[in-house]
Amino acid sequence: LLVEIDPSIPRATVEAGRAELAGLRAQLAEQQAEHELARRQYARQQQMDRDGSTRLEDVQTAEANMKAAAARVANLRAQIDQTGSRLRGDEAKLGFTRIYAPIAGTVISIDVKQGQTLNATYQTPTIMRIADLAQMTVWTQVSEADIRRVKPGMTGRFTTLGDDERAWAGKIRQILPAPPKPAGEAQASGGGQ
Repeated sequence: LLVEIDPSIPRATVEAGRAELAGLRAQLAEQQAEHELARRQYARQQQMDRDGSTRLEDVQTAEANMKAAAARVANLRAQIDQTGSRLRGDEAKLGFTRIYAPIAGTVISIDVKQGQTLNATYQTPTIMRIADLAQMTVWTQVSEADIRRVKPGMTGRFTTLGDDERAWAGKIRQILPAPPKPAGEAQASGGGQ
């Protein structure tokens, strides 16, 4: 776990959604029972109508009550689907309050400060950089005069500005005609690299 954004508001939203969903399910159970009662009353009115022992108006009322109860059941099922969908979205947002490292490594820079507002509308902000320091790739430029002597597989050595006493060694993996251009920068043309 690298970063945890205050989860109190998303957590409360999820809890409210779960409670709303439980309430809707209870209402659905009640409406299903009322629908079953209305269905039985309509069946009884139909039987009485066949026997000639009821009025047509009572049969029609029982039928309307049964259809209204079925509509209320369907409406509650739709509300449950809608609330469940919103709850899944809220649970996903709650999950976004915890940011985990995508790789094992070392934090090499922190690009934001505690309390800073981040806006991810157009581009995901960089919060920190993590590197696997056990293996690194170094990009360098070699003059045209010297590049013909450089071959893949050769050992290369370099120093860093922060510690020019220590030389780092590695193998040359590949030779490119020009360095890859970093995202967002235009590559200069001409000249051998």
